Amino acid sequence: MGQLLSQPLTDKVIEYHEQNRFSYCLGSMQGYRLTQEDAHCFLSEPSLTFYDVDSTMSKIDVKIFGVFDGHGGSHSSEFISKTLARVLLQELSTRGNPLNKKTTQGLVIHRVKEAFLKADYELHQDISTKTIGQNSGSTAIVAIIINNTHLYSVNTGDSRMVVSFAGTAKNMSFDHKPNHIGELIRINDAGGMVTYNRVSGVLALSRAFGDFKFKKRGYYPEPQDVKQDDDDESSGLESSDGPVITQTSLSQRQRLVSEETQVTVEPEIICHDLGLEDEFIILACDGIWDVFRNQDVVRFIHDDITTKLLEHSLALADQTTGVGYDNMSIFIVACQQDGETLEEWYQRIKLKVEVEKQLI
Repeated sequence: MGQLLSQPLTDKVIEYHEQNRFSYCLGSMQGYRLTQEDAHCFLSEPSLTFYDVDSTMSKIDVKIFGVFDGHGGSHSSEFISKTLARVLLQELSTRGNPLNKKTTQGLVIHRVKEAFLKADYELHQDISTKTIGQNSGSTAIVAIIINNTHLYSVNTGDSRMVVSFAGTAKNMSFDHKPNHIGELIRINDAGGMVTYNRVSGVLALSRAFGDFKFKKRGYYPEPQDVKQDDDDESSGLESSDGPVITQTSLSQRQRLVSEETQVTVEPEIICHDLGLEDEFIILACDGIWDVFRNQDVVRFIHDDITTKLLEHSLALADQTTGVGYDNMSIFIVACQQDGETLEEWYQRIKLKVEVEKQLI
């Protein structure tokens, strides 16, 4: 578990914002950790230029919610919380369809993955100029809502997203752990090993921003590593880890090599069309999920509020297993209907709970 405080810091950061369709509340607490390594972001762009698969241009509404759980210090989580949303908007507004995606959804997924790779590269460049953060990393659980109807759950690491669908927890992400078969194969193929369910016995995650010591040298080519081909029309990366890789664009070089790294930043993305039965969206770090099952969190939010959820998580701390001693951060995003105020949403959910409990 590392070093812990003898008594938890229970001061809470609560942010609340009411808006059209997707009002939210964020709660975070340091708990027993020596420092607060969690970070978060929210960004709304109601009129983003978007080029579809056939290069037709339109304006789309984009909302981005993110929770970032840092480890090895707060540098990576803080940097990504300030960088990723910006890079996501840049990628979503990129013109062209380089991989000839046939659907809008496929194109969005491609651009989101590109954004994660580019943000990780920016983090690498930032860390390389500093003496801090060299061994830091961060998970990312991000909700991207497009035109108030399409939800993209984007996950790297073991933070998690759940949608309350008619009072039932619907998983929108799956934890990236080193002992999961697909992750284990990639780690072994990259020359790594998993011991005690950790990469090289150290890292309990198989995907993350940062953690560059688990990523090959070729993942971030330096200028001196790139050489021109004889025809001077393309260039390549020559690495001790493998053959020359044809240089096309920075993101494509990253994508080719990131699939071969012990720890990768490449996210998994789950899509969901938001409808009348969707009540709220939960994004939280593992400090919450370590002590609650998905359905328990949905039920708790139905019956209670963010502050009590954080306090109850702390009360469940177990010194033997270590759960409950981590930083805790949670986003609760209300899924309001067209023209519905936050108060009207609250009364609608409250009525459903009272009917389910046969209180009325």
